[in-house]
Amino acid sequence: MNKTIKFINFLLNSLKIVFYSTMLLISFHEAHSASLSVEWEANTENDLAGYKLYLGTSPGNYAPAISLSKVTEYEISELSDGTTYYVALTAIDSSQNESEKSDEISAVFSIPEQCSDGIDNDDDGFVDCEDSKCEENPCDDNDPCTQGDTCLRGSCAGTTIGCNDENECTDDYCEEGQCIYECNAASADDDCCSNQACIAESVCLIPADSDDDGIPDDEDNCPYISNTDQSNSDSDSYGDACDNCPFVDNEDQYDSDGNGIGDVCDEEEPLEIVVEAEEMSYHANGKKEGDFWNLWANGTMSENREFPDTGIYRFAIIARGRLAYGVGPQMGLLIDGVKRYTVFVNTTSPETFTFDVQVPEGTHTFAIGFYNDLYKPLEGIDRNLYVDKTIITLSPALGIIEAEEMSYHANGKKEGDFWSLWANGTMSEDIDFLTADLYRFEIIARGKLAYDVGPQMGLVIDGVIKRTVFVNTTSPEIFTFDVELSEGIHEFAIGFYNDVYKPSEGVDRNLYVDKTILKRASTH
Repeated sequence: MNKTIKFINFLLNSLKIVFYSTMLLISFHEAHSASLSVEWEANTENDLAGYKLYLGTSPGNYAPAISLSKVTEYEISELSDGTTYYVALTAIDSSQNESEKSDEISAVFSIPEQCSDGIDNDDDGFVDCEDSKCEENPCDDNDPCTQGDTCLRGSCAGTTIGCNDENECTDDYCEEGQCIYECNAASADDDCCSNQACIAESVCLIPADSDDDGIPDDEDNCPYISNTDQSNSDSDSYGDACDNCPFVDNEDQYDSDGNGIGDVCDEEEPLEIVVEAEEMSYHANGKKEGDFWNLWANGTMSENREFPDTGIYRFAIIARGRLAYGVGPQMGLLIDGVKRYTVFVNTTSPETFTFDVQVPEGTHTFAIGFYNDLYKPLEGIDRNLYVDKTIITLSPALGIIEAEEMSYHANGKKEGDFWSLWANGTMSEDIDFLTADLYRFEIIARGKLAYDVGPQMGLVIDGVIKRTVFVNTTSPEIFTFDVELSEGIHEFAIGFYNDVYKPSEGVDRNLYVDKTILKRASTH
């Protein structure tokens, strides 16, 4: 066998070297690993036995070769900061014949400095923001009353959270990340002043009036749309100004087709397609059992369907599982062969699993897949997926924002369906909101915990943190935030605020974000 694995030109940035070839990729492991990863495309010959990897610190001079099996990736550790490494590769056949060496490639390896862990990661004598590598990078100044912490000129500093209620009767300050409005000498009495309530220790709580119509939100039947007359023709909980069906009582405000008109008074017939599992046109594995299709052996079933308009469709799949070792079947929703969602069906009783997907107008293949089959008959183990039906309707969602497709990322990388956010990073996207309204952001995320505490995730609008939550789950969950927004373009961002990285202890807290589903809060 006489084969040469060819490598071609590369692009160098601060973290990785990418060779634009199907044959080889060589890259530094970003941020958290002092190692070099080499990847290549496998040879296809039947007599291929493996590879030999050659590594050295000067051109053409290598240490003894590293023998590898039929793998396509190898990670090299114990590297020195600032050293140039040279790599070449050969293929080995079953008779131990060795090919010629590939073209040699090289890279300067640099250990990145973590900017908030108190460790001198690259052993250069400088820790965190003292290291020039951290200049203008995110850090943590350990002050919950600051945001946007950044390394500047050797120290970590953030912008103080502004607390100002524009009330001369209160002294305003931030404490543990929360704004406090405290009565001062200018207050006439313990009530502080008009339109306020005074709570324990003379701390004033000012009722919110989001639409500035003079009626506090907790008394306003349209708290986000100004309506001083509070007109409410149908006597439900919603004033006429914000009621999607103002003359018919519809307490749930449900709007299944998202057209702004409540279902109870919408003359359009809402879209509803019911797809019975056993009637789908293609089944790979399984059989009908009662009302369900029993899918086994990592099978799939699919159906071609006509979607009348481009839009966001809701797929409600009714399914149950047969568990193995306490874990249910992993079910996936696919559109035109692309896996859009996966979920573990950890229930033996039928439940509805809901997925919102953007689908273009036209005919598309909708499929359900099963991915973690387990069958051990001697132990009585048999994990299977049981699907009853899928109900397809128009989703009330206004848009789906995939994390990896957001226009700006500070730190992190794509890992499967998720963007892994580390080192107190952020990601953002500008969105044009056509009307002023209360909007709902449903962020699908999971965390990597450290010391039993998950990543702190924040929803940020136009640079202002609106709300934070701890993602204390390693499985994907939906985190819901409702925010009032004015008409126009706003910057929507997701932030990560409590990074911990202590490699000597195996501790590394990270935030993983899949997507954000944007809706009007009033239409669920």
